[in-house]
Amino acid sequence: MKKLLILFVFISSACFSQGSVFNFEKNKVYKITIKGADNFTKADNIERQMEKLQLAIFSYVDPTTSIGYFIVDNFNKVHEIEKMINN
Repeated sequence: MKKLLILFVFISSACFSQGSVFNFEKNKVYKITIKGADNFTKADNIERQMEKLQLAIFSYVDPTTSIGYFIVDNFNKVHEIEKMINN
């Protein structure tokens, strides 16, 4: 029982000492209309590229409406995303 209690204290201290993963005050969502993202493959490619290049924390592009939603931590990254999409 004593070993179980020590294990519980160790695990709980490790869990509570970690900072938050997502900062809701700093990160913002931006909506960008994209021409040419009309099928699932193109939309998925745009999503993966933005996350791979670390321009967006999370991205989603809807192929039916050609609208992309990008979560970024800095507004300047929105301009970089637009440049990457235009290229």
